[in-house]
Amino acid sequence: MTGLGTPIQGVTLYSFTRAFHSRQYDLDGLIRKVAAEGFGPGLEIIGFSSLRGFPDRIDDSFVGRFRDLVSEVELLPTSLAVNVDTGIRRDRLMNHDELVEYMRKQIEVASRLGFPIARVQISLTPDAMESLLPVAEKYGVTLALEVHAHQHGAHELILALRDRFDKLGSPLLGFTADWGATVSGFAPSLLEAYRRRGASEELLQQVVAMWNGFYAEGPPTTEKAHGERFGAFIGLAARNGRPDLGIDFAINGTGLFGPAPH
Repeated sequence: MTGLGTPIQGVTLYSFTRAFHSRQYDLDGLIRKVAAEGFGPGLEIIGFSSLRGFPDRIDDSFVGRFRDLVSEVELLPTSLAVNVDTGIRRDRLMNHDELVEYMRKQIEVASRLGFPIARVQISLTPDAMESLLPVAEKYGVTLALEVHAHQHGAHELILALRDRFDKLGSPLLGFTADWGATVSGFAPSLLEAYRRRGASEELLQQVVAMWNGFYAEGPPTTEKAHGERFGAFIGLAARNGRPDLGIDFAINGTGLFGPAPH
């Protein structure tokens, strides 16, 4: 039996996205696979990725089957990842009240399915998180904001959220780390993927050198600094005759492989 604050091993079904979307497994089969392979006991699910009709069409019958299955295979629901899709409309961004309601429905499903944590995304502002606190209290769900590269513990937006959390003083508001924000090198497997797409060794050496330079400088502490680095990768690709890879280099070089210290 684990106590409060005791770490446990777990897995996110996001790790099996390709297998799931290629229909090698349905949701029940994938949960059973996780249990059989010993990847648990902790279980995270991405709401919009794994749950058909999420969040509006999750009925009581599905909730009962899900909770029974998780109990049967002795997994522990740890986190339901929810989306902050502020740009879901074509004509405008969501306003504040629309965003709160959009999040409320997802947080409610997290509670019904037995997840104690809803992992929320970095696009939520301090004001939005404060408005969601009554929702978290109503459903008894902790809102753990994912610190995802290019952001990190000393980034201006994370510091603003930390200050607001300190002011509110609620145990239901916190952070969860995406360790991709604290890597120490550009992934060799990603470089190999670029080779298969025809990137030259010279170009890849320059990409790695640029990333290493940013790592030596330390992570960006402002959105402006991040934008400059993003643009630098795009420019590098264009100068080497591969503008088609520019956005890809920039996303991976600043957003998936972040140079924050461990």
